[in-house]
Amino acid sequence: MTPKLILRGAALVTVLLAAGHTFGSPWTPAVDPRAQDVVVAMQTYRFDVMGLRRSYFNFYEGFGWMLSAYLIGHAILFWQLSGLAPRRGMEVRPIVAVLCLESFAAALVAWRFLFWVPTIMSGAIAACLALSAALMSDQTRTHSISPESQAGSAP
Repeated sequence: MTPKLILRGAALVTVLLAAGHTFGSPWTPAVDPRAQDVVVAMQTYRFDVMGLRRSYFNFYEGFGWMLSAYLIGHAILFWQLSGLAPRRGMEVRPIVAVLCLESFAAALVAWRFLFWVPTIMSGAIAACLALSAALMSDQTRTHSISPESQAGSAP
């Protein structure tokens, strides 16, 4: 396994999470009449926010669409980082580590407040990022002491 392949795996899992999240809109799965009453209340109660009239449902829906946009952006970023990993692994590693921590935090939030699908997928993304960062370190150490690198430095 290479960091490049594992980062592309993280990108794929992130695309799947983004697709599931996006196609799950409007994110109100309960059909119970009491649950519908809550949704209607969120839609009808409006208040002023920085000069605009908004409802709690506007915030709920807006944050949902923002999360879809961030997930798609992260998938693209993971793919781009996978292309850099073979050549610039140790430079890319701190970025991957921060994204790993972010995904781990997202898994914890999903476990606490959501349900198992985003928990597992965010955890899988975090695991892929952690493994790729670890392999970048090993790969760089291996390349720095390889016979080819020593031969290239000879006069």
